[in-house]
Amino acid sequence: MVGAVKVVRGSGDLDEQKYVNVVEEMAIASGVPVPDIYIMQDEDNINAFAAGYSIDDAAVAVSRGCIDKLDRNELQGVVAHEFSHILNGDMRLNLRLMGVLHGILLLGIIGYFLLRSSLFAGGGRGRSGRDNSGTALVVVGGGLMLIGFVLVQTILATFVFLDPMGVALQRISLGALIIALGMLVDNAIVIVDGTLVKVQKGVDPETAAKDTVAQSAIPLLGATVIAILAFAAIGTSDDSTGEFC
Repeated sequence: MVGAVKVVRGSGDLDEQKYVNVVEEMAIASGVPVPDIYIMQDEDNINAFAAGYSIDDAAVAVSRGCIDKLDRNELQGVVAHEFSHILNGDMRLNLRLMGVLHGILLLGIIGYFLLRSSLFAGGGRGRSGRDNSGTALVVVGGGLMLIGFVLVQTILATFVFLDPMGVALQRISLGALIIALGMLVDNAIVIVDGTLVKVQKGVDPETAAKDTVAQSAIPLLGATVIAILAFAAIGTSDDSTGEFC
């Protein structure tokens, strides 16, 4: 675990024993099992983290800098902060978020390989020799690439702006982000599906995409505006729900 060494009671090091005592005290105070205790021996700066999927398999690690530079009260504050991650399920939330991001990125990767396969199979030929199945692969692959890569970039850009705006990644803000991403995915699916239908009827892919966008732009914009208005009352409320939404 990032070069961390597990610490046990009775190691003989007084500073390490102080750290173990603090973790055990926090576990008793919070009513959770004592997590596995680690020290990152090669880290001289002050740092710490909590790991695990639930309170039953949690682990807490601090850097050697925390052990050497902090007094007991300061070390207690650091450990208490890590216990808050364990109690609030932040570790599980982070793992799920990473899984969602990887799943979205996987869509883009699948689309990339479908696009390459269609081009090598002749899906990129001109109208006279165009293979409809190959052209369909081009449309589907391009659509998946658009959904996968654009959504990942949107999520990363959102995280960049969350911190300067003072918005923490809470369950409410994450739920609002998921709703917004769902709208983006739904819009992309509508465009890709409409383009694919036209391509199967023999329309050129570029023309099919342009026609589908032209026909769907106003309805999709209207649906987006309606969704924004539906959640506007929550987002503009003065309580904590409005703050994080």
